[in-house]
Amino acid sequence: MSNPKVSSIMAVVLVTVALVNCSSVPSCQWQQPAADESNDESSLRCQLRTLQPAEWESQLARVSHPERATSLRIECSDVLFFESALERDILKRLPRLRQLSVSSCKVRAIQPGSLASLPELKRLSIRTHNTDWPAMALTLTDQSLAGMRELRYLDLSDNSLISTPDGLFCSLASLSGLNLSSNRLHDVASLGFNSADEECLQELTELDLSWNGIAELHPLSLRALRKLHSLSMQHNGLTHLADQSLAGLESLRMLNLSSNELSVLPPDLFRDCHDLRELDLHQNSLSVLPLGSFAGLSQLQVLDLSRNSLGPIHRDTFAGLLRLVVLNLGHNALTRIDSTMFRDLASLQVLRLDSNLIESVDADAFLPLFNLHTLDLSNNRISIISDRLLGGLFVLSSLSVGSNRIHSISENAFRNCSGLRDLDLSGNSLQSIPEAVGQLSLLKSLDLSSNRITRAVNLSSTWQQLYSLNLADNHIRTVSKEAFAGLGNLVALNLAGNQLEQLEAGTFDRTSGLQVLRLDGNSLTDVNGLFAGLHNLRWLNVSANRIQLFDYSFLPANVEWLDIHQNALAELGNYFQIQLANLQAIDASFNQLTDLTSDSVPDSVVQLFVNDNKISSIAANTFLKKANLSRVDLNSNKLQTLDPAALWLSPVPADRDLPEISLGDNPWECDCGLEWLPLLVQPSSASRQQPRLVDAADITCRLSFRRDSRNETAGESSLVPLVDVRPEEFLCSYQTHCFALCHCCDFDACDCEMTCPSGCNCYHDPTWSSNIVDCSASAGPLNDLPEGIPMDATQLYLDGNNLTELSSHAFIGRKNLRTLYLNGSRIQTLRNRTFHGLGALQVLQLADNELEEIRGSEFEPLDHLRELYLQNNKLRFISDTAFVHLRSLQVLRLDGNRLLTFPLWRLGVNPHLNQLSLGLNPWSCECRFLADFQQWLAAHPQQLVDPDSLHCLMGDQQLIGFDEFNRSCSANPSISVVTRFSGASVMDYVPVMAAGICLFLLGVVAVVLVLIYRQSVRIWIFSRYRIRLCDSKAEELDACVSSSGRKESMFDAFVSYSLKDEQFVSQVLAAELEHSAEAGSSFRLCLQHRDFPTHSASGNGSNNSAGDPLALGLAASRRIVLVISQSFIESEWTRPEVRTALTGFLRRPRAHLVAVLLTPWADDQSDPELSLLLRSSVLIRWGERNFWPKIRYYLPDPTPRQHYIRNIHSSGNGLWYQTNSPATTNTLLSSKRTLPHPLPMDAMMDKPANNKSELYWEVANGHGQNVPRRYTSTPHTAAYACRNGHHDPNGDEMSSVYSGQCYSRLEHSYMSIDHGHEHIYSSVQDPAELHHHHQHHPHQQHAQQRPDCWSYQYPPLHQHPEAAQQHLVIHHGVPRPPSQQPDFHFSNHQQQPQRFV
Repeated sequence: MSNPKVSSIMAVVLVTVALVNCSSVPSCQWQQPAADESNDESSLRCQLRTLQPAEWESQLARVSHPERATSLRIECSDVLFFESALERDILKRLPRLRQLSVSSCKVRAIQPGSLASLPELKRLSIRTHNTDWPAMALTLTDQSLAGMRELRYLDLSDNSLISTPDGLFCSLASLSGLNLSSNRLHDVASLGFNSADEECLQELTELDLSWNGIAELHPLSLRALRKLHSLSMQHNGLTHLADQSLAGLESLRMLNLSSNELSVLPPDLFRDCHDLRELDLHQNSLSVLPLGSFAGLSQLQVLDLSRNSLGPIHRDTFAGLLRLVVLNLGHNALTRIDSTMFRDLASLQVLRLDSNLIESVDADAFLPLFNLHTLDLSNNRISIISDRLLGGLFVLSSLSVGSNRIHSISENAFRNCSGLRDLDLSGNSLQSIPEAVGQLSLLKSLDLSSNRITRAVNLSSTWQQLYSLNLADNHIRTVSKEAFAGLGNLVALNLAGNQLEQLEAGTFDRTSGLQVLRLDGNSLTDVNGLFAGLHNLRWLNVSANRIQLFDYSFLPANVEWLDIHQNALAELGNYFQIQLANLQAIDASFNQLTDLTSDSVPDSVVQLFVNDNKISSIAANTFLKKANLSRVDLNSNKLQTLDPAALWLSPVPADRDLPEISLGDNPWECDCGLEWLPLLVQPSSASRQQPRLVDAADITCRLSFRRDSRNETAGESSLVPLVDVRPEEFLCSYQTHCFALCHCCDFDACDCEMTCPSGCNCYHDPTWSSNIVDCSASAGPLNDLPEGIPMDATQLYLDGNNLTELSSHAFIGRKNLRTLYLNGSRIQTLRNRTFHGLGALQVLQLADNELEEIRGSEFEPLDHLRELYLQNNKLRFISDTAFVHLRSLQVLRLDGNRLLTFPLWRLGVNPHLNQLSLGLNPWSCECRFLADFQQWLAAHPQQLVDPDSLHCLMGDQQLIGFDEFNRSCSANPSISVVTRFSGASVMDYVPVMAAGICLFLLGVVAVVLVLIYRQSVRIWIFSRYRIRLCDSKAEELDACVSSSGRKESMFDAFVSYSLKDEQFVSQVLAAELEHSAEAGSSFRLCLQHRDFPTHSASGNGSNNSAGDPLALGLAASRRIVLVISQSFIESEWTRPEVRTALTGFLRRPRAHLVAVLLTPWADDQSDPELSLLLRSSVLIRWGERNFWPKIRYYLPDPTPRQHYIRNIHSSGNGLWYQTNSPATTNTLLSSKRTLPHPLPMDAMMDKPANNKSELYWEVANGHGQNVPRRYTSTPHTAAYACRNGHHDPNGDEMSSVYSGQCYSRLEHSYMSIDHGHEHIYSSVQDPAELHHHHQHHPHQQHAQQRPDCWSYQYPPLHQHPEAAQQHLVIHHGVPRPPSQQPDFHFSNHQQQPQRFV
């Protein structure tokens, strides 16, 4: 195993190398062209990774004529902290160098002779920045700078120098400037500046030792620097200076000892510094100045003693400083100014005494300062300005006494200061404008802010030159209209922070030159007309008032900056549509603005601040013509959505930056209308007509719909950063939606209309490519799948419901569904075709349910499924082929179930599987299984994500790890399951006994319930498994009789009903029973009024049962279905033939009826015959639960359909029709049909001609007679052939399609017979016409001996073309054409016409 420290080091190295590779490429370039030989100054700049000989020579070789360089700047990479080196003769190819700068190269030492090849070098700067690498410090030897006699300036700052060798700098005879700042020097004596050699550093004039660690300056430590002019030792931490530490510095002019820790100055410190001009001692710890500290400094001009702790100063401290011009004593602890403190400072011009504790100033204390022009006494404790306080200050031009406690100013206080131009009296306790101020006729700037002034009335007219007046933060309530009448040159007026409630119009008319006006922080409510005369106004601030009405017409034309924030404005009015050409900045934040329009934002605006308002809408093209716009702040408003046109801009030139816009802290709704907003982070560079969003990271929004990490719907209050919202998450909710190309939305059952199911929430994206239906249990669990789930749904969430079982084809038709969540819905069973039709499904969530087994074909149609979650179920069994069809599967979770075994090697058919979870299952501890199990895991280590959760189950319900059990398997390979037995007591069997008793009781209860609800159980079993558990009534209905033992009938059921119930019977009852979607479940029904027209029932008034439609229907049907309604009782039941037929039908064995009750029926015995009929029937109420399973249960099993009749034609000789023939060459059709239905056996038998029950099989030509049309069921057959209406004993030539047997049907009015999925139409005649035909045709005298039979045969069409034309005429009164007729391929030689003669 590798060392972690080594790994960390390697990682750092790799990162460093990567950063270096990303840095600038090493190169050397001329800063000035080197081709001009007359140019003596040629500068070369080299950027290197490190200064090493190999790299240096490599880069220098790429430069033409490097020997011409007179200036060289070497810059090393500040990323790569590798050591550089200045080796001997490294710069020998640059002999003409005069200037050399080495920066950021981590040089550890300057080797002797490395600079010896540069005899003309005058300026040398080596700044390694070794402080970035504390372990490295620059080291110098006594020969590092040898031979550099011409060097004049040396910069060795920022090298972490600790010391220098003795005499290092003495060899630099021409050195005039030395910079040793920002190093780690601690002792000046070690630098060799105390050498007694008079030739050492004779030319040095500037020395910088600042930012080191020098804590003490010893005597004579700088004595060799006789010509030193400037010494900088600030920021060293100096705590002590010896008396003669500056001895020998006779030429010193500037000394900086600031920012140290000096607490006292030695009396003779400056004895040899007679020429000192500037002395900076600020920010030390000086508390007292000894008498004579500055004695002998007669040339001193600037003295800075500020930011110390100086208390009372002796009156002779500054004695002899006759040339002192600037004295700074600010930020000390002075309490009193003595009258003799400044007696020798006649040349003083600037005196700063601010931020002390001065309470009193002696009279005429400043009298000797007759050249003083700036006096700062601010931030002290002065309370009164007397007549003599400023005595003698005749040239004073600037006086600051602000932030004192002044409450009174003498009337003659400024009598001697008549030339005063800048006066600061702010922060005092003045209650009115002092009269003494009114005498200052040359005053230009007056600051009276933060006092207690209450009125501004008739200000002094002597202030003709006043250009700035500050009256802010007073208590001014009233300003007279003429208050500023005499201030004709006033440029800036500040009245902010007062208590103004109203200003008269025209108050500022006399100050026409006013450019800056501040009225903020008052209580103004109206500014209309207040600025009409201010034509030069540029800057206006009326913020923090109570202004409710604003219009751009209130402003002068030249205003450039407008601040109206923190008012009560509801809109930025522009009634007159004024365009202020100069207005560039508007701050209207913290108001009550509700919307923005193009008129409310001038075209000239550059910056617009409307944050912290109530803006909820922005009109389109609001910023379209704002060519100068650079910043818009819309933070903290009420924006929920925004149209892209609202931020549309005029094209921005390429040389200008795009305007910036801020939209944070708004209640954004990230719906489908806001999808474009994140694109403003990086707007399109092509159009340049949209601003750049600068605060996208601060924008949060509420999503219409989002699932959190636990696959739960996020709460309504949850906010999501805009930058984290994916494009597909910008959704809009909908209830109904009709696409543009859909034209049926106004009608029911429209396929292209989107309707959100009840109790669900539906969402879509802008293009409708995402259609999300959320039916999770957030509003209450569902017990069934919601109806009407949109067909175009792409994501469906049904988690958290109580669905229990998912039936087959539950999601059929949702071909675009990609995500389906069913987790936590208590699902126990999946059907084989539950997910049928979901070919595009990619994510299926079935976690946290109650599934116990996967049989193998549940996921078969899910070819594109990528993620399948089955964790936390009760799975005990998963078929080997369960995941075979999931070729795209990537994630499979099976953890948290009850799996004992599963052939993992079968997952080899899932090539894309990369995440597999198998933990928390009681896997079998059988050695062979574990060996195969672990072999697969070893071959696919990257797929398993929870190896630590794998355990196997021992015999005593103990879970152990795989590794532990492997040792047992290794010791005994034949071991199966390790089971431990222990002694058992009676109490050990108590749980088992209790469980057995409970199971017995549950069994008894189950049996009782089954007996009580046995009929419902039978129906349920039949509807689900097609198994009929017959009871007595079903047996009586012959539903349990086998097909071989029951009589063959033409129809499964005859339906009798009232004409008023025609719509229900034909469109509901018959449609469901005749056209069932399940194979083998379609019944053949005979409908009374559809297949027997109403006029047929009373055609000739005959009541012969053999010719009545009901009698014929009953005889041809296996069951009778009565549709009982009030109309049936009042109409059909009153007909005698109906009563006779139905009561007669009941006499047949197993002849019970099935009655469908459309209206409630009570057995009140008012009609005993009907009551008897219904009591003998099976009653099924329409609308009751399980109506369809119950009626199917009591109907016989459907008879398979094996033939159909295609067409029936009529001619003068009778009726004829065409049928399919599978056996002869004269086949009617060329289609894949089954053989014709075989004729019943009883129809093949000979029967007497006078047998009335068989008459309805006979056919006669009823042409010309108005006889009723009847339907016939089974045809008769004859043992002899028939030809053209005559039976021919030798009729071998003309045999029928039924092998010589004659087949006849009675004509009826186009009855519809369903065969498979096609409609077949036939027509038959009334049996009464049969006898009429026999009586009028002598050719059929033999008909009395046996029933006549009419042949199917007819001469071929190609032999009798005239007959073919005749056959095309259909003989029927009111034909009803079929709604759908199969397509047939007609050809003359393949058709054989058949007819009845």
